[in-house]
Amino acid sequence: LGNYEQAMQQLLAGKALKLEQLQPQQQDNKALFSALGQASTRLARLPVTGCDSPEPIFIVGMPRTGTTLVERILSSHSQVVSAGELANFSTLVKQQLGTASRWVLDVETIEQADKLDFEKLGRDYLESTRHLTGNSAHFIDKMPLNFMYIPLIAKALPRAKIICLRRNPMDTVLSNFRQLFATSFTYYNYAYSLKDSAEFYVAFDALIAQCEQDLGTRLYSIAYESVVADAEAQTRQLLQYCELPWEPQCLAFQENTAPVATASAVQVREKLYQRAVHRWKHYEPWLGAVKDIFNANHIVFE
Repeated sequence: LGNYEQAMQQLLAGKALKLEQLQPQQQDNKALFSALGQASTRLARLPVTGCDSPEPIFIVGMPRTGTTLVERILSSHSQVVSAGELANFSTLVKQQLGTASRWVLDVETIEQADKLDFEKLGRDYLESTRHLTGNSAHFIDKMPLNFMYIPLIAKALPRAKIICLRRNPMDTVLSNFRQLFATSFTYYNYAYSLKDSAEFYVAFDALIAQCEQDLGTRLYSIAYESVVADAEAQTRQLLQYCELPWEPQCLAFQENTAPVATASAVQVREKLYQRAVHRWKHYEPWLGAVKDIFNANHIVFE
């Protein structure tokens, strides 16, 4: 309706109420991201021992940054199916390491990642998804928070494609704050606070930079804004990275009739639009703390 002030005040009030109800966060995100960055460099130096399958395409990134859009573009290709947002990889890592904590992902688990049998991890992952993927040449796993597992995915599935979505930092934080994620999934607890969301983005940005340094062209980063500005050029580059031939139906993703179970379920039925670009400027008066955090950490936004 364009009533941004009232909308933001209600959102701030609702998020604050929910934040008060949460149990104290028992994980230190800074420690977790630090461990992930160290693991990226450490694992990149190990010999390649994973499962040599080219089937998986992982689409990762901060939530609400265009991961579903890219999924719909790629899954419109005749050689690609979408398996949805899967927890298979993270569950298999935890099961194989058997770390004591109740967390699926924590510092202890990441620090022991070197002990993984990566070939078995990759093979077990493929087997666990077979009922969803059938005999398709390629399938998409679009769990955004799998960005935390990029170093492990690269070792377990060295031929898998890993696509990381990036979006304007301010729009990313605002979109995460506006969304009510699964309330029982504590890894989304950062989204109840603008400050926590900004700090989570800073940690995400640093981790992806480290992964890009360690993995080089293995990791393909793409900007949401670039996709909506020039869909054909970006789609051609995506298909080239995925080693797929050009198919024009990838540009008609809104005609893809496959079900969508994410917060973007309505948007993906539309043609590309740019109304979400720079949406944060409507809410700028309430984003001062986010700006301060970004400026202190040299995060560029416009």
